[in-house]
Amino acid sequence: MRWEYRLYSNIKAPKSTPIPPFGSLIGRFDAPIYKLCVISQQPQKLMKIIQETEKLKLEFKHELAILTDKLSGKVLLEEEFYGNPNCGIIDSENKWSIIAGIHLTFWKPTQTKKYRNETFEWIYSMRIKDNKTVEILTDPWSEKSSVWELNTENAELSKIKDFKDYRNKEYTEFVKW
Repeated sequence: MRWEYRLYSNIKAPKSTPIPPFGSLIGRFDAPIYKLCVISQQPQKLMKIIQETEKLKLEFKHELAILTDKLSGKVLLEEEFYGNPNCGIIDSENKWSIIAGIHLTFWKPTQTKKYRNETFEWIYSMRIKDNKTVEILTDPWSEKSSVWELNTENAELSKIKDFKDYRNKEYTEFVKW
């Protein structure tokens, strides 16, 4: 279990205000001092794996995505999202990785680049087109839905076409693009 605490200062507590049993914090405060309040008790949630290779692992928990070198345990990328990431890819040769949700983050050992603007956000899906190109689909139900390409050699992002196939249609789990 993970406990979240908040410390309030300058609160006059009664002479023997009990504190919940938290390891070394067992005991009582004498006034005037600080008041420790338990805000919430939340179970630890495991990271959800998006993709992994024999060398790299791309995973997320809540709104945080993490790329880790599995051999050394070193964190290579830590990226926060508004909402959870939707998709991610690790190159089969472990040369690069992409994680996407409201924005897209492209990682290489020598560079990390974040992409987001008015026409490129809410990435829905990605696929590898060839050894240096990744195709990216933004939210298919959005008025701005489109297909983009990211060149993994020079990190150049370019719009290929608008994607109107699912606009004004009911949501479906599988999108053909």
